[in-house]
Amino acid sequence: MKITSVECYLADGGLGGFVTVKVNTDEGISGFGEAGLAYGKCSEAAFGQCQDFAKMVIGMDPFNTEEIWEHLHRHTFWGMGGGVVVTSAMAAIDTACWDIKGKALNVPVYKLIGGKTNKKLRAYASQLQFGWRTLIEKNDALTLLYDPQDYYDVVKDAVAEGYDAVKIDPVFAPLEDAGFEVRSKMTIPNSFSKVLITLLKLGWATNNSLAAFEMEPCRSTAITNSKSVRFITPSNAFYKHNTFRTFFPPAAT
Repeated sequence: MKITSVECYLADGGLGGFVTVKVNTDEGISGFGEAGLAYGKCSEAAFGQCQDFAKMVIGMDPFNTEEIWEHLHRHTFWGMGGGVVVTSAMAAIDTACWDIKGKALNVPVYKLIGGKTNKKLRAYASQLQFGWRTLIEKNDALTLLYDPQDYYDVVKDAVAEGYDAVKIDPVFAPLEDAGFEVRSKMTIPNSFSKVLITLLKLGWATNNSLAAFEMEPCRSTAITNSKSVRFITPSNAFYKHNTFRTFFPPAAT
């Protein structure tokens, strides 16, 4: 099997430009991969890098993923220098080749890289600041949320689907004067505070159906002067990579 062509796509989306590659072969099997730099003002750089690397893998065997990776890594001037743009393009082509392997052998890719280690994994509903199923289907698009009531609705939507944990980035809300005293140099806008309190209330209102939520990015910050959020403190929050996760206590009976 040989790679005959590589198609590169740069699409516009709510977060930015999504960069996708399609690797085609002489046996009619194609694989897809993504350069994960859709947001953060790097999508066009990743798109260009994918185009540059695409030319280098024509005629190679997509089953030889290690050879392709080393070729892109060692036989380009900037490859060994690394960086997110270079490695995102390498990863996009690599993923597409693994996709081809799975399709050619008619097996899921995880069976080619060691098999299962877990029978099931807990999942959380992520990025609810852009809506959830009901709202997304209604608008046929991602919608950036500002109103705390909208956050309340989308979290309830996720809980109704069986999720007991959610992840939200409410920092896109419009800035207002700070409504809380915080023990850091970071200012939390009123809109952020309203969203936070709304979600805390939802944790109680759903009879603990919502077991946890995570917000990012946030610095380690204690919010004070509000009994409504008095348990969002470093002593009972779990910090990881500048995020914090708050677990609700059991609902009162």
